[in-house]
Amino acid sequence: MMETTHSARPHVVVVGGGFAGINSAHALAHSDADGTLVDRHQYQTFQPLLYQVSSDYLPAEEDGAAFRSVFRRQANLTVRIAVSVSIDRSDRKLGPEDGSTLEYDYVILAAGVETSSFDIAAIIPLKQRALDPSNGRLGWLGLTMRRRRSGVA
Repeated sequence: MMETTHSARPHVVVVGGGFAGINSAHALAHSDADGTLVDRHQYQTFQPLLYQVSSDYLPAEEDGAAFRSVFRRQANLTVRIAVSVSIDRSDRKLGPEDGSTLEYDYVILAAGVETSSFDIAAIIPLKQRALDPSNGRLGWLGLTMRRRRSGVA
C-alpha cells in the first residue's frame, strides 16, 4: 500500500511525537507544505511529570495529550499511528511496520529516547508497567507512592 500526496506542495514527514516532533509539526502550520506526524502512540506523555501523577498530585489526563486534539486545527497535518522501520533516502520513502509506504520530500527524525534501566534487569519489567498508560495511575509506582503517603508499608 503506497500513500502519496496529490499536491504540488512539499510533503514533510515527522517521525516521533515528543517535544522535537511536536514542535516540528507545529512549525509546519503556516508553511506552504503538507505534513504527516508518525508515532507509535496516539498521545504524548511528559515523563518528568510522571512522579506527580503516580503520587496523585496531578491527574493522569493532565500529563500528556492526544496528537489528534493537539493538531485538530492544523489543516495541513495528518497524524499516523505507526512504527517506522525503514527509510529509503534515495526514493524518499518511509516504511512503517505494517508494510505500507509513506512518500516524503523532507523527513524529520525526532524519534526520541529510551528510558535507562542502568543495566539492572529487574527494573525493565517494572519500568514498562510504570510507563504503560493502561495501568491507571502508573500501576505499581502509583500504588507504592499512595501506600507510603498513607503510612502503609
